[in-house]
Amino acid sequence: MIDQNSQFMAILTAVGEAKQANADALGIPWTFSKMGVGDANGTDPIPNRLQTKLINERNRAPLNQVKVDPKNTNVIIAEQVIPENVGGWWIREIGLYDADGDLVAVANCAPSFKPLLAQGSGKTQVVRMNFIVTSAANVTLKIDPSVVLATRQYVDDSIAHSTTETNNALAKKVSRSGDEMTGGLVFSNGTNVSPALSWREPSGIGGFSLNNKVLRYIGYYGAESKQLFSLDFNSGHVANARGTLWDVVTYPPSNYWNTSNFNPATKADATAMVAALATKAEWATTLAGYRISDAYTKTQTGEAIANAIAELVDASPEALDTLNELAAALGNDPNFAATVNDELSKRVKRNGDAMTGALTLTGSTTSSPSLSFKSAEGTGSLNVYQQRLRYIGYYGSESKEVFSVDFATGDAFNGRRALWDVAKYPPGQFIKLNQSLASGTNLRCGSGNSPYIASMTRETGSLEVHNEANSAASAVILFHRRGAFGAYLGLDTDNQFKVGGLSMGANAHTLWHSGNAPKNTGSMGYTGWWRCADTGRMRMWGVTGTVGQDVAVTVALPMTFPNAIFGVNFIQIAEMKASATGNYSVKDVTRSSFTIVNGNDGVGPCYWEAWGN
Repeated sequence: MIDQNSQFMAILTAVGEAKQANADALGIPWTFSKMGVGDANGTDPIPNRLQTKLINERNRAPLNQVKVDPKNTNVIIAEQVIPENVGGWWIREIGLYDADGDLVAVANCAPSFKPLLAQGSGKTQVVRMNFIVTSAANVTLKIDPSVVLATRQYVDDSIAHSTTETNNALAKKVSRSGDEMTGGLVFSNGTNVSPALSWREPSGIGGFSLNNKVLRYIGYYGAESKQLFSLDFNSGHVANARGTLWDVVTYPPSNYWNTSNFNPATKADATAMVAALATKAEWATTLAGYRISDAYTKTQTGEAIANAIAELVDASPEALDTLNELAAALGNDPNFAATVNDELSKRVKRNGDAMTGALTLTGSTTSSPSLSFKSAEGTGSLNVYQQRLRYIGYYGSESKEVFSVDFATGDAFNGRRALWDVAKYPPGQFIKLNQSLASGTNLRCGSGNSPYIASMTRETGSLEVHNEANSAASAVILFHRRGAFGAYLGLDTDNQFKVGGLSMGANAHTLWHSGNAPKNTGSMGYTGWWRCADTGRMRMWGVTGTVGQDVAVTVALPMTFPNAIFGVNFIQIAEMKASATGNYSVKDVTRSSFTIVNGNDGVGPCYWEAWGN
């Protein structure tokens, strides 16, 4: 009998041990091919190394997979998948067969019933055997994928293995869309013709190639090609499309100033040169002092210029005599050009300039001068009209007053209506969004247009707190003693006035009023009842018929107490005798009745009362 003390195992059979030893000694491959399962004729089998077959084999099929356990290289994992259309028996024993058909490993397992699909259970059974070998080196892990079923785990493992190999291969490739290489790049086709490294754009192609020991960069544009750059490995010359370029062999650096033939430390110091030149400048004050003899003196130069002008004037036509007249008209001002330029500097340029003073536009008594701004779209004009500063826009045949200020009242307007200003609407008298009012500056809202509340059928109140048309939102006001306590008051989503939230926690208490408060109920009469709607407390009362001496009377209550009866009281209406003896009592009290026992000498009806909830 299988229980918590049962042991399950997989072992090599004697045949399996021999084949394992033979494979290890001679290096002969050893291949597993099939797995069999059986029901052991309903017994609880124990694997025996001398077994050559299962006790009662029910199914034998090719292996789904066989592999070495990645966590223990001496453990072989063999697996078979039994499809849903095979079964109708219990699985208690498992056998592993090699390629020769010999039983090489045997195992027992916890009983598992394999149903048939026709039984209404589409169960695919996975049977797995793990067994230890001395070495897995000579075990051939091979299956025929055309005759086995694949479990999801097998597929996932295969995909993971394939993905890893693919990623490793891709990691060694360069992306077509651009990438970075960690090594060199070699182009070779094994012939004398060099492959090219090219750059392509819509207008042409540029490519590097190597031919006859000449590295060339050639451009192809349409039907034309041109060698833009080349390097001859034979001569070492570099050439472009025009000819050979300079290089250090043809034109050695020694032909030019360099660190070998020019020492910066011995160059003239700038400070010393300036000082030397300044000293030399004081040595002479005339041209002769600088040994310049072939030059006019200052006096000679002035005389030569005067004589040349006189000769030019004498030789000029009479029409040029007006120059003298023009000079006289200008007051013979020798600095006339400077005077004109000075006056021009006081004017503003037509194409834009800055002014240092005010610009005043003066009109007549009937018209106002305008300051206009013109663009291709229209014109904007700023003017003064009837004590109003106006800005008017003209677009086509349409004009519109965009903005104006009335000098008499100070009011500002746009094209539609008066604008706010601090005189009419002082900021201190208005509330900004999220602004708090200080104490003593309470917000007051009038509701003089509101009739009595019961008659209101539309929004005519003075202050409204609404839910912004969100049916899932409440309409509430927050009352807050900051740092102490806060709570919300308003209409909840069930249309009841409530107080709660914030400091009151996740609670909302209904405010009861005559319209929604629960009513006390009852039935008034000699026999009746009363119920408190707030606490649920109930009272019942009544009167019995005549209760005789030593008589028990059961009283049925007008209604049953829903939960419990707390007490009963009664009194008999009868003439008391001076020598009366005995007592009264109550028994058999339930939520719906009780019994009065008269043990006294009096005879008469009884008033009673009961209470509970």
